Amino acid sequence: PVLEQLRAAGVRLEVVPEGWSVEGTKDKVRAVARAVERVEAGEAIAARIEKEVEEARAKWKDVTARPRVLPIYARGPNHLLIFGKNTAADAMLALVSADNAAASIEGAKPLTPEAVVQAAPELVLVPSRGLDSTGDIEGLLNVPGLAATPAGEAKRIVSMDDLLLLGFGPRLGQAVAQLGELLHGARNVQ
Repeated sequence: PVLEQLRAAGVRLEVVPEGWSVEGTKDKVRAVARAVERVEAGEAIAARIEKEVEEARAKWKDVTARPRVLPIYARGPNHLLIFGKNTAADAMLALVSADNAAASIEGAKPLTPEAVVQAAPELVLVPSRGLDSTGDIEGLLNVPGLAATPAGEAKRIVSMDDLLLLGFGPRLGQAVAQLGELLHGARNVQ
């Protein structure tokens, strides 16, 4: 209804498609470029994104031992969700050759102690602001069930900037490179 009200008021409105993939990100960039009449610049950015992602993925796309990662969305210690399949976090994990420990869950669901223990992650991935909202790593490890997982026992919690991690925007190549380093590097830290 709000979009229709804006259109009825004569406001130019462009709807940009959401896409949690390299192609989806390039489509978003192209849509914005068309909207601001900068098609050539959009194509250049789309090409750069593809090149940067390919370069970043080259390090991990053939790994045989993929890390088992539990992506968590947190906004305070009492508002925690697990990102399952068909989420931005799941798509990012696939780009860096990591397995989503919550792949049996569709979308984002409330975190329960049983689900965390059952997921048995090697690593926990949480956006930075979410980690801060729980009281950092120690606060997150106080979440029921999390300390009893392999990730919790080893304190293997990794975080990165929220928008970089989940935004699927022009910095996608940087996001893939950073997340890959964080996940594959953290597995080897004892």
